[in-house]
Amino acid sequence: MDHLGLIAGMVDELGLPELIDTVIKQDHEQRHVSVGQCVKAMILNGLGYVNRALYLMPHFFKDKPVERLLGENIEAGHLNDDTLGRALDVIYAYGPETLYGQLAAQSVKRLGLSCKVGHIDTSSFHVDGVYNSGQEEVPEGVIHITQAIAVTIGRT
Repeated sequence: MDHLGLIAGMVDELGLPELIDTVIKQDHEQRHVSVGQCVKAMILNGLGYVNRALYLMPHFFKDKPVERLLGENIEAGHLNDDTLGRALDVIYAYGPETLYGQLAAQSVKRLGLSCKVGHIDTSSFHVDGVYNSGQEEVPEGVIHITQAIAVTIGRT
């Protein structure tokens, strides 16, 4: 199983497949693998040090203990591009940003993380066009771009 067992265990500990299967409607009679299990398989594939197309997923899992990693009665052949593509389609229809927020919130809660401070790394932001920081009043709905100044407050 290598590192995939640790990753699968953490995905299960965070309850990600269960949350996905709870919030996304799916026809369980039409599929061998739930959308949550598909996402878990794609996470394992993505962290399996490979960069392969979805149709090669069965090849990735052919020599792995699929039932231990993903669940009972799941075989490598069930993880085909049709199954994974349909899972991605229903996630897109649901709203990936919404789903991500729900998964992140559940992970924070399950891990008992404190969220007293937020930070965004703006060093990778890029702006093209005219800066509007010189304007006194910016029309509603327009982002006002200004230069940020970093301030560090320390105790003496």
